[in-house]
Parts: sequence; structure tokens; C-alpha cells
Amino acid sequence: MLIVGLAYLMNYSGMNYTLGLGVASAGLFFPLLSAFLGWVAVFLSGQRHLRESALRQPAIVAANQLGLTRC
Repeated sequence: MLIVGLAYLMNYSGMNYTLGLGVASAGLFFPLLSAFLGWVAVFLSGQRHLRESALRQPAIVAANQLGLTRC
């Protein structure tokens, strides 16, 4: 439950947008950094769907900044 609460806090405070901009500034290293952040989130939460709730918005922001399309 802590990860879900953290996800809501990050969404409402704007931290997700800032994290997304930071990840997008990595440029060509975005796929590696994104995979690493996902691994860390799964390690901390223990479940994949909790990772998705926490890191979905930063991934969307980073993809938009890099001009990538969402699937």
C-alpha cells in the first residue's frame, strides 16, 4: 500500500512530471534508465502492477518530451 500512496503523492505534487522531464533529458539513454527505474520500483514494491501505478506518468511525460508515441 505504501507504493500506491507514494504514487498518488507523486502525481498530485508534480514530482512525476519533474521525474519525467529528468528521464527525458537522458536522451539516447532513456530506454536503459527507464528499465533501471522499473527494476528498482519492482524491487521496492515486490509487484509489477504497483510499479506501473508509480511510474506510468513519468514514462508518459518522458515519451512526449522525446516525441515518441504511446501504445
